[in-house]
Amino acid sequence: MTLLTLLLLFTATALSAQQPKTKVTLGIKLDYFFSGSDGGVKVKGLVSGKAAEKAGIQAGDLIVAMDNTKIKGLFHYRDLLSEYTSGDKVKVKVKRQSEILYFNIRFE
Repeated sequence: MTLLTLLLLFTATALSAQQPKTKVTLGIKLDYFFSGSDGGVKVKGLVSGKAAEKAGIQAGDLIVAMDNTKIKGLFHYRDLLSEYTSGDKVKVKVKRQSEILYFNIRFE
């Protein structure tokens, strides 16, 4: 195994071990290698038919806040998700290139 392979395996294992139990999801695939200085989580892809796709969030978007709570990073985002249940609504603030967009999403 190369050093890069070992590093990726370790990172994936650490992330799954620290993942809180969430009741809901936006239906996004995260870019685990994104590390923006201003926080947020970067959308790498979308799960077809889920809330984010229905709302209009796109791959490459940077989710910077949920219900006016600034997202500090990946683990903070997952902690925030654990506060919601199915049927709850959330206002998601997204940065798309230089544009700021807002999406009202209902968790399924």
